Amino acid sequence: MKFAVLVVLAVLFAAPSIAEQAWKPLGQPITAALDVDAQGHVTHTQLVGNNTVPALQTLAAQSTRNWKFVPATVDGKVAPSRTYASLAAEGREVNGSEQLRLHYLSHGPGRTFMQMPAYPSEMVRQDIEAVVTVDASVDANGALSDVHIVNAKTTHAAKGELFYRAVTDAFKKDRYLPELVDGRPVTTHIRTPVTFCLGDKTCNVRHLDHAMDAPHGAVDDTKSETSSFADIPVALDSPLKLISTQP
Repeated sequence: MKFAVLVVLAVLFAAPSIAEQAWKPLGQPITAALDVDAQGHVTHTQLVGNNTVPALQTLAAQSTRNWKFVPATVDGKVAPSRTYASLAAEGREVNGSEQLRLHYLSHGPGRTFMQMPAYPSEMVRQDIEAVVTVDASVDANGALSDVHIVNAKTTHAAKGELFYRAVTDAFKKDRYLPELVDGRPVTTHIRTPVTFCLGDKTCNVRHLDHAMDAPHGAVDDTKSETSSFADIPVALDSPLKLISTQP
């Protein structure tokens, strides 16, 4: 489920031209570290990585300060924790000034390095597109383990073996910041839909069919939302459950 973060920040720095009143995506999603107390309230927000533009940092802090989580527990007792939120930035121009807003995409471990899967050349030659759903575990060191395919859709139900190999090889190189409970890293399981599109067009997943070699008993990946910004990992068992993003 996606929650709209309603806080809007007017900014004065130069920004790309944005149509009047039309919100437009501004680059890739950003990652924010959220410290959450034992009552489930966000006590501190800090952007992670190179997307530390002061205006975005201010907006992220304002947007998340009233978020509410079901708190994490240790041995049945609530405990402070840290999670990482993926946020999509959008902008527009109103009366000559630029405005920014953020949308919640997901929370869980924070991805710090992503190895993009290589598009298999044979699939390019055959004009085959795909959406491959992958499960993995983020361990206490931030590495991925138990990387495996749980579902796949391809053009004309073509075999997806080459896509599977490209995805698993890439994912094993990804690195994350693990979630923390009471100051200690915890293992979190994630699910990620990976989209392979040819050219500059957006894949229409409705035109893809269940791959003939997809795993038996595959999950219903209609529940795994893809984003127009990127393929976003979704934590399956984060120690924190988001209740509200009301400002």
